[in-house]
Amino acid sequence: MNYRAATLSIVATVAFANDAKTSTTDLMKMAENKMWAFYIDRDSMEKSGRYRKVTEIYDAKTTISSANFLPPGTQSLQVVTEYDCDKGLYRPIKATAFAEPKGTGRVLRDEDIRASSPAENWLDAVETREMSVNPLIASAL
Repeated sequence: MNYRAATLSIVATVAFANDAKTSTTDLMKMAENKMWAFYIDRDSMEKSGRYRKVTEIYDAKTTISSANFLPPGTQSLQVVTEYDCDKGLYRPIKATAFAEPKGTGRVLRDEDIRASSPAENWLDAVETREMSVNPLIASAL
C-alpha cells in the first residue's frame, strides 16, 4: 500500500476533532524516502460527509537550497489536503513552506492552491506511487 492510500485509509477511519491546533506531538509518520519524511496531523482532521481534510507535513532530510518551486532554506512543507473517501481521491488545498522542521519556524511562502488550480483537479490516491511534493503543490509555490 502506498503512502497516499494509507493516508486515505487513516483519514477515513480516525476520530475527528473540530477545534484542534497543529502541534508536533500530534504528528503520525506515514512514510519516508531519501528526501522527505511524511506526517499527518491527526488532530487537524475535519469530516464533512464523504470528505476529510487533514494537515500533512513533509519534512526535508536536508535544507532545500535550490528548487524551482520551494524557497531556499525550506526545511518543511505543511499542506492542507482534502480527501474524497468514497472515490479514493485527494487534492491539496493550501501549502506553506517553513524554515524549520515539522511545520515550524519562519514562514517562507504561503499559497492557496485552490486559487491557482481548477477545483476539479482531484488526484487518484491509489495511483500515487512516489512520496514527493505533489505537482499541484509545486505549481502553486
